[in-house]
Amino acid sequence: MALCRSVATVVLIVGSLFPIVARGSTWRLISVAQPLLDEGFVSIWDVPYGEGSFVPGAEVNLTCEPNAIRMVGEELGGGTENRNAANRFGLAIEAGRLSNEREFFDTLTVTLDATHADSAAAAQGLAAPDGVIEATVMCLRINAERFQFQRGIPLTSHQTKYLRLRVLGPERMRRFARVYKFAPLPLPGRAYDLGPRPEH
Repeated sequence: MALCRSVATVVLIVGSLFPIVARGSTWRLISVAQPLLDEGFVSIWDVPYGEGSFVPGAEVNLTCEPNAIRMVGEELGGGTENRNAANRFGLAIEAGRLSNEREFFDTLTVTLDATHADSAAAAQGLAAPDGVIEATVMCLRINAERFQFQRGIPLTSHQTKYLRLRVLGPERMRRFARVYKFAPLPLPGRAYDLGPRPEH
């Protein structure tokens, strides 16, 4: 739990700086919801990334990308670690186009590839990665709506309104495959269980 508090503190401190972007800057910070790995569970936090230009849907594409969380203890020194559980468990996404340069499409199609999740879980001594899949799906939903509501894009009839999620992998993971309606979602204040370790 101490590790969770350390990670949370670092992320929250950096996250508080998001609105402060100098005018005329050629880059800016964006918030990407990611499932962060802790001792026995996963929790969802915002992680900052630098964006060199306006790329619609960048948050979605970064959901499963590695991060670099600075780990601190009693002293301020410490290295960085990739705490993105989606990345550590071999998850990958492929997002379709959002527009044809004239208008936004009604639906954003995203494929979540979880075909290697079970083998990645086994390599880390875990029974199943279902909690990581569930948390990653929630991150995708959070990130998908962010380019709509936080970038000043006017609400029009041509705006993207739905996330069509396809899931590749074992049958039990495909229950998350469906069409989700865009809606502003807060970061969930819950932990996602990593599942029991297999008995030997």
